[in-house]
Amino acid sequence: MENLAPVVLYISTVCFGLENGISFRNVLNSFVRDCEDPEFTKSLMHIVSCDRLGETVESFICNIPSPSDRAALELTSLGLSGESVLFHFKELQEEVDWLCDQSIEEHLRLLPLKTSLPVLLLLVPAFLLLLFGPLLSELIRDLQ
Repeated sequence: MENLAPVVLYISTVCFGLENGISFRNVLNSFVRDCEDPEFTKSLMHIVSCDRLGETVESFICNIPSPSDRAALELTSLGLSGESVLFHFKELQEEVDWLCDQSIEEHLRLLPLKTSLPVLLLLVPAFLLLLFGPLLSELIRDLQ
């Protein structure tokens, strides 16, 4: 789920733009202009250039490691070829939202363990010193 934020932003931007009657190419151009992630923007620009030159993008898309990136780029290629992609982008948005929710839940499940670790490493030895410190000092005093 790494680098998911640009894809989530792209999918929501495309859905919002298409629902408001903006053409797919205009939504794509405005996203590329405003996007801050150079890697995802480069991928989108490669898809656009392949579409302009009439080249296939399957080999490029297969090399993308993230499944959500691959799906978004495949839909971009379909959208540039003139097909209706709003329904597919909405489905992809639901899937990506579900993946985000799963990732958040996984992090929340690990949070109690991660927060209790400093307590175990720092506070427990301090409490043990408080408990056994007076006993040890008395034992040392008795041995002298």
